[in-house]
Amino acid sequence: MNYRVHSYLDISQIKMLNCCHKSKMRSQMTKYIRYLICVAAIFISSAKLSQAQPLEIESIHPKKPPLFIVTEAFEPLIFSSDTQLRGMDYEITEAVFRILNIPIIIEFYPFKRCLMMVKNKQADAVIDLLANEKRLKYIFFPDEPLSESHEAIFHLKDHPPQINTLGDLKFYKVGTQLGYEYPNGLSKFLVNPEEVSTLEQNLKKLLLNRIDIILENRIVGLHTAKRMGISHRISTTNLPGEFLNRYYLGFAKKQEYNLLADQFSQVLSKFKQTKAYHEILNRYVQTQ
Repeated sequence: MNYRVHSYLDISQIKMLNCCHKSKMRSQMTKYIRYLICVAAIFISSAKLSQAQPLEIESIHPKKPPLFIVTEAFEPLIFSSDTQLRGMDYEITEAVFRILNIPIIIEFYPFKRCLMMVKNKQADAVIDLLANEKRLKYIFFPDEPLSESHEAIFHLKDHPPQINTLGDLKFYKVGTQLGYEYPNGLSKFLVNPEEVSTLEQNLKKLLLNRIDIILENRIVGLHTAKRMGISHRISTTNLPGEFLNRYYLGFAKKQEYNLLADQFSQVLSKFKQTKAYHEILNRYVQTQ
């Protein structure tokens, strides 16, 4: 005989079961919430770690110190006006190093001292330097020059020289500058040079008839004469032959500076194709 047993629960038992069920659900819910909190904590920690990584990289690779560059005031290529650095070659140099993300510090010294500082590695580079075999021994020259301009003869308007060949220079007392290098072996024709520290000194000597002529970059000489207010007394004559000055940023022969010179040259070459470069030229060349 089969018996079907009916089980009935009273109200108190149902409440007890409901209570147990709810307690079990609360326990499961608590565990689930704890799980979500753990996942969220891991996610937040990972996010913070990823944000902190650049700071860690920055500390491992600190920024390089500024390059210490020296030069002599050489208007309008580089000079100081109202305590601000200005000039065509200065702006070109600053723009290239800005592209390279390398800070620079520029200070002015007599040109001969600039050469000694680079040779003795007291400075990192010198602006507006002509290349020659002697300087190649202690300076890395980029392939690309900062600027180019012609050499010219400066003289008093009422005393024009008669120079038909370079050999004729030996008949004149020529004002030159200490450490100044002339292009294409021009120096060997200067039999009677009188050296001074600055172009301004040479122009003053020319006005006093203490020298006969000055050999100088045409753009630089005309600009300086104009600034000194003596343009009306000064004139220029072309040298026999082609004497083109190519001015470089010369790097001291420090470790890996040959690579820096190559990098500078590559960026400079590309920069010369930009609108910004031609705007710099227009500010300094077309107004001369």
